[in-house]
Amino acid sequence: LMRGVMRPENLARTYRLLFGIFAPPIFGAILFLIFAFVTETNTSLLNIGRILEYLAQLHVVIFFAFVFVGIQSLAFSLIMEFVVRPKSLGLRYFLLISCILGLLAALVPGVLVDDLGLFVSVGCLVGTFVGLLIHDRGTEIDRRNA
Repeated sequence: LMRGVMRPENLARTYRLLFGIFAPPIFGAILFLIFAFVTETNTSLLNIGRILEYLAQLHVVIFFAFVFVGIQSLAFSLIMEFVVRPKSLGLRYFLLISCILGLLAALVPGVLVDDLGLFVSVGCLVGTFVGLLIHDRGTEIDRRNA
């Protein structure tokens, strides 16, 4: 085995850890902007200028998402990889735990902004979506056959 070459299972773990850290704030920021945009368009006419204004704010919202849920995303990623994954749970339980962790991560910004309902909803959706993307069905099947 060559030194410096990452084995496929280590590469997959690295991918899942990094994805679990970086994806939640980004997806959460996008969902937050979509919700804000949809809420606004319910009360006014839809125009392309307004869409561009929201898109122009995406980087700011993503930055603040990392500030307010960066530590939670790190915890989410570590828990999912080193606590939940080794238990070899089925997809349904894996996603349920991921959803609950997303909900818990959203409590801090939800309380700070005083919109718990919105942030908890976004947290659950993001947790479930990220869980779906980091769930490794092949590993689950391999463990059952071992």
